[in-house]
Amino acid sequence: MSSSVPSVSTVPSDRAPWLDTSLPPAERARLLAAALTPAEQARQLLNYDGGKSIDWLAERHVGSFLNRKGARLVELARELRARHRLHVPVLFALDCAHGQGLSDGRRVTEPGVFHALVGFSSLV
Repeated sequence: MSSSVPSVSTVPSDRAPWLDTSLPPAERARLLAAALTPAEQARQLLNYDGGKSIDWLAERHVGSFLNRKGARLVELARELRARHRLHVPVLFALDCAHGQGLSDGRRVTEPGVFHALVGFSSLV
């Protein structure tokens, strides 16, 4: 199934084909990628911490938040999606792959990584 790609203007959410869950994911991704400007595409690749104002985040087309959680972040994501001309949802990610992360501004280490470092204090 192929849909036409809207122009660069704001698209009403009920007419955004990439939000149509009846379409295959690959088709939805293709439609969205074609509708995003190069600047918007680049911003989808960047992670932010959510600590900036909603206006700052909206002007930069924030695509995702990294290592943040909580009700405020959910509200930010909803507001950013509502403000985005293509109604692109904001993603959330936690950087767990490296065994470390930030929680409420404090560094936390996964126990397995901590145990592996015991005896190697020069690495910590």
